[in-house]
Amino acid sequence: MPFFGPAEISDAAAVERLGKNLRLLAPAAEAANVTLAIEHTLRGDEAAKVLSSVASSHIGAYWDMANCMSLGYDPLAEIAMLRSHIVRVHAKEFTGEGIVGRRQAGSYPGLNVVPFGQGDVPLSKVLPALQEVGYKGYITLETGAFGDNKESARAALEVLRSNL
Repeated sequence: MPFFGPAEISDAAAVERLGKNLRLLAPAAEAANVTLAIEHTLRGDEAAKVLSSVASSHIGAYWDMANCMSLGYDPLAEIAMLRSHIVRVHAKEFTGEGIVGRRQAGSYPGLNVVPFGQGDVPLSKVLPALQEVGYKGYITLETGAFGDNKESARAALEVLRSNL
């Protein structure tokens, strides 16, 4: 469930509303044996607090290694804070080159402007950190297309595999 752009969680009231609604959804997710994952702009400690309040293994975080960097967060610190709340992972690239000042709400600069593996995402540290917190799920490539789409996807997959 994405919380970006107009759905960005921007204040304490929105955080409280999110927690309340996730607690309402948790029993249905458990009964259906599905996992609902939030992709968000909260800091890791804020998201972990909300997810801990839900107390359901069927509600978690869809964590994106580049989005957090676009928001100014350290991906390794985010992993450490979210820990077992991470239920899915997006992989894409971020580059901070040319980005000056604070990010505007609803704006996520530096995402997928260079091919995966050629930017600032510390993939060789992110993947072991995910393993350290017990993440064993899928990593979904959400990369840009650079040149031929199939070749670009193949190259991104090779970068991911070479870092596993």
